[in-house]
Amino acid sequence: MPITVLDVIDNFFARDSEPDVARLPGRRLYDLGMEAHRLAQAADAPQVGRGSIYLGGWPSANFWAVSGDLIMSTLLYVDSVVIKDPLTDWFSFSQYRVPHLMASRPGYLNPETHEPLVAQTRAFLSAILPALRQLRPLVESGAVVFAPSADLNLRQSPAINSMARELMTRLVTDTAAYSKQFASTDITAEDNIRGQFVCAPGDQDAAIRRSLEHGMRHFAREYTLARSVGATYTAPFRHEQHLCENGLGAFTSRSDRVATALMTTELPILTNLTPSVVAKVRSDDSYEEFRAQLHAVYADFPVDAPEDEASRYLFDQERALLSGPLKEAERHLDRGVLGTLGAALTKGSFKIATGLAADLVLGTPGIATSVAIAKTTAEAAAENRPQGPQRVWNALVKHSRQVKQELNGVQERSGEHVEAGAHGDAPYWGISATPSMSVTITPGLILHDYIPPMASSAPERAHQEGAYAPCACGSGLGFRYCCRNLRADF
Repeated sequence: MPITVLDVIDNFFARDSEPDVARLPGRRLYDLGMEAHRLAQAADAPQVGRGSIYLGGWPSANFWAVSGDLIMSTLLYVDSVVIKDPLTDWFSFSQYRVPHLMASRPGYLNPETHEPLVAQTRAFLSAILPALRQLRPLVESGAVVFAPSADLNLRQSPAINSMARELMTRLVTDTAAYSKQFASTDITAEDNIRGQFVCAPGDQDAAIRRSLEHGMRHFAREYTLARSVGATYTAPFRHEQHLCENGLGAFTSRSDRVATALMTTELPILTNLTPSVVAKVRSDDSYEEFRAQLHAVYADFPVDAPEDEASRYLFDQERALLSGPLKEAERHLDRGVLGTLGAALTKGSFKIATGLAADLVLGTPGIATSVAIAKTTAEAAAENRPQGPQRVWNALVKHSRQVKQELNGVQERSGEHVEAGAHGDAPYWGISATPSMSVTITPGLILHDYIPPMASSAPERAHQEGAYAPCACGSGLGFRYCCRNLRADF
């Protein structure tokens, strides 16, 4: 098994039973960054098989914050999921040599002064290190594969920029129509930003085009990353699907349709999954049978259809083909009804297709329930023990307690006008056609996982100035023992 960033973390913290990143000296945080940097320089890029996917438009880039259910449910079917290596990318200098929006994650230093951003680094590592460790069973089994992206973005800049320009030329022929088809929050511009474009009122067409160029560039970077490791780029969200299908003409295989359906369904057993649960499912003797069952249910999922049509398809397929196994799983575990129905992600830009009826999980009769499934259910109950893929369904039903929204740390921002100015009802994402001194910020979604927490009141220290004063990075340690003489020269 190749060395991964988990090995770097394990070796670095070998003597710490449970390291408190919030209190580690700044020098030690950057020593960890140096080790991650060395791994990136020494290791070859990972390579995966055709059954592996990259989830674009945030999930594979923010697995610790927004994509738990998306990644976990998808791993019930695909061979592996490629995710960005957040530790290596944070400490890569390459990120400062390609364009990014100002609100993107800043990385480990101030690119203008080369001063270490210790407080931001501490906050980011506090968010990602526990999540990385939780993925261990899936990483060790090869189900989750880390891929650094920052260095690749630099090496492939010409190709990435060319793809972005081609997408703009092919798809954005009418900016007014495009802005009506897709809201600003549909456009992923950075790993932590959707929408939130800063635009000058006046030339609406130019403002929209500049904003969309950021989105096309980000998509091209992610698509290039997926292709570089051999994974299939998979689009959970509407805009990325549009870019794949209409911009690149990418063919959607039946396996891709299954993966998309698993990211779309509201079936309660496929929400709130954990790495340990998924790892157990994948190691079960009946996993291949279970995966074949998923293929039979979802292989014809209409990925290009309107949301209501896709919902009706899921409704019919799940009620016809899965109601039996689910009811049997409930009886076997004596659990009663499943948890409350609901979407795995928030409404708006991340709304998951709706339409799964309560009678699917509550056991009420459905018009599409097949005789074959009913017979299978009866036979399984007579055996009084789980059979074949039923063991997998049992594990998932037992695991699922409730449906939760999984957007930890995401802040939704409505459109704003900065400075004074008169504004009417402006089209083009709210950008006014009248030039003015104000600036329009379109609606957006932002992940602020690098913002240091508010400083808590600390005990009065004997030294408030000089080398022994509290370090400005927020560790609570004296400056002499924390960030004094800290350099970020890698």
